[in-house]
Amino acid sequence: EFYDRKGLLKILTTSGFEQIDGYWVARSTQMQNVVKNHATVLNIVNQKNNLEFPEGFFTTRQMKK
Repeated sequence: EFYDRKGLLKILTTSGFEQIDGYWVARSTQMQNVVKNHATVLNIVNQKNNLEFPEGFFTTRQMKK
């Protein structure tokens, strides 16, 4: 649960836990905004861990592309 000075803002709910490459992962995540009566759902279909990226892959210049 997430609060501000006025009270409850959002509720995060996770489910469908599965171990992938040694990491526990929630396959479904829902963020419910109780103020706006809106929810966003994220379902992970395919996940890969421990990937290697070449040097410089996450530079500012590369990210702007």
